[in-house]
Amino acid sequence: MRKFALIIMLISTSIFAETPHEALSKIQSLYKSKDIKTLMKERYVHTDIPSRVKSTEKILKKLVSKKKSRDLVIKFFDSIIELEPKIIKRTPSSPNETGEWASFTEGMNGKSYKLFMLKSGKWGFRDYNFGQIQK
Repeated sequence: MRKFALIIMLISTSIFAETPHEALSKIQSLYKSKDIKTLMKERYVHTDIPSRVKSTEKILKKLVSKKKSRDLVIKFFDSIIELEPKIIKRTPSSPNETGEWASFTEGMNGKSYKLFMLKSGKWGFRDYNFGQIQK
């Protein structure tokens, strides 16, 4: 019976899972609206580590509070949203991940942004991604 429930859960997650492009668009919208609380709650991989949540949330709030840096983040998402991501499967490094990654790399500048499939069926980010955007 447990195997059956697990199979049903896996099938429903894969059917209703969003695409990496949909995730980028939603994450970008959260940056635009400065909704860091929702961004952290729905998209942050390490919700199981309160100290990381707190420090990352603080940095992201500071990032979106300044128009210049917020515009830079939004512009970066614009530059990668049409790219085809490289999908990678590895052992999950967080209990919230499935082990599937989507890596978007901007051609001109070589900046990248990685999304990580969460068990919720949404794609999320790790705390080092916002640092890569600011290069």
